[in-house]
Amino acid sequence: VVRRAINKARQFLWSRRNRNGSFGRRDNNLEVRSAMAICVLVRSGVSPQEPRAFKSLTWLEKRQTDKSNIRRQARRCMAWETANQTTAGKYEAVITRDVKSICEPLTRKNPVADSRVSEIFKNNRNAFWTFQGLRAGQNDYNTMVPAGCWPKLLKRWVESQQYDGGWKYGGKGDSNVPMTAGAVAAITTCNNRIDRTKFIKAPSTTPSLSI
Repeated sequence: VVRRAINKARQFLWSRRNRNGSFGRRDNNLEVRSAMAICVLVRSGVSPQEPRAFKSLTWLEKRQTDKSNIRRQARRCMAWETANQTTAGKYEAVITRDVKSICEPLTRKNPVADSRVSEIFKNNRNAFWTFQGLRAGQNDYNTMVPAGCWPKLLKRWVESQQYDGGWKYGGKGDSNVPMTAGAVAAITTCNNRIDRTKFIKAPSTTPSLSI
């Protein structure tokens, strides 16, 4: 039953693929939608070397990175991370480029003053996409996220927690489950990435025990 459902979902996605390799309507969300479709197809078992998948990845690779669109950059990173798992890091250069673009403003002393990241500190949606992009880069193993990004992102999530303990997408209103789940995932990951070595490296003064 599960396999039939997966195959049906694949057929649906392939039916929405355009001749140039993109997916769905040609609008402002074309790149986001296409990266998501590629990611889902490859994670479902489609090889990145499969002709249609390869053409879609090539189309995405040739697209110019829009540094002002965090969601677009994050989706691209997720697609590269997924494809790299079975292609010996074929898309290492592009995921490194896209992750670097996301990290660059966050490594500044005063990221809030940068127009590119001002929305990250006001809008939980964009903060979540920033987290997804960094997570994909870190999970790629060969793409390193600067250590300074994680504390700033963690601070932003902690300070945006609501009075009821949850998080909301933005604006007025109560917390909601999807955004709260995303915030918890982001905080957990940030905590795991901050100064990880201090938890696994014993200090030089630690006495040795004779057995």
